Amino acid sequence: NDRLVESLRTTAGEFHAVCFAKAAGGPAKPEDWNDQLFHTLGKIMGKMHKLTRTYEPKASAVRHDWEAVLRQDLQTSEAWLSDKFKALLDYFSALPQDRDRYGLIHDDIHRGNFFVTDDSLTLFDFDDCKYSWFAEDIAVALFYAIPPDGEETKRCETAQIFYESFLNGYETVLSAPAGLGEWLPYFLKLRELQVYAAIQKSGLDENKLTGWAGSFMKERKPKLVNDVPYLNGDQWF
Repeated sequence: NDRLVESLRTTAGEFHAVCFAKAAGGPAKPEDWNDQLFHTLGKIMGKMHKLTRTYEPKASAVRHDWEAVLRQDLQTSEAWLSDKFKALLDYFSALPQDRDRYGLIHDDIHRGNFFVTDDSLTLFDFDDCKYSWFAEDIAVALFYAIPPDGEETKRCETAQIFYESFLNGYETVLSAPAGLGEWLPYFLKLRELQVYAAIQKSGLDENKLTGWAGSFMKERKPKLVNDVPYLNGDQWF
């Protein structure tokens, strides 16, 4: 029907078939995962955050904001988890929302959401876009760049390597947002809670999870209950 989006009504509900042009390249290979890629990824995020400072959407096209997302997360069957979300909601509610630190963000940058070629990187999957602090976008990229489990010193080393190269790339376009170092641990904790809640809501048997999800869920509940920082070496932020 010459449409980029086709809506389909079925007995199971309404679905939307969407047409995309495939990005060049493919997923990052182990040898691609290096300082240069981290730098490029940071530069791309810096460009997006610079553009959103002056972006004015049409009234009908405004995305949801951080609070709407967080209040949806609050709807969890585990009371203790809801309390953790509420504490973060209170913390974020007090943060300034000036244009140098707050705007439209991607909110889901990880190695599954971009393709690489020999000399370029194409970011996609903007489904989770929302209005929030630029620090959250940076924290999400950092969150997915480090192993979710394992020896803490190694995790911190990996995090620092990624963070420094990423931020160097970001700052070729835009200065790091004020408050970044102070806020990062809170946004890391937010993503940790969100991923845990999503897995819980999925109904999957966490004892049968493998790969990244299996590693993430290992001892995750007691870590969250006891407020263990997602990254204990965050003093270098």
